[in-house]
Amino acid sequence: MPVELARPDRSKAPLVLYDTRSHQLDEETRVGQNGFVSATIKGDVLTLDYRDIDDISLLVEAFSPNADGTLKHQFQDPGVLRPPP
Repeated sequence: MPVELARPDRSKAPLVLYDTRSHQLDEETRVGQNGFVSATIKGDVLTLDYRDIDDISLLVEAFSPNADGTLKHQFQDPGVLRPPP
């Protein structure tokens, strides 16, 4: 499914990073990259692995509980995604 190209609107969603890449669908149409996320739970750690349609890693987030009940968040950013303007 084609992904519309548009600048993100920070008033609609609190985006930190987004994918600026695109490719030519046909002679007249340029579209954004499709992707997916894999969720894995191991013990008390939830890992979200965001990948594009070519299986390139875009971002990996890990969430786990701290002893005081707060949430610990870690991420690995390979540098593909960009902050919104």
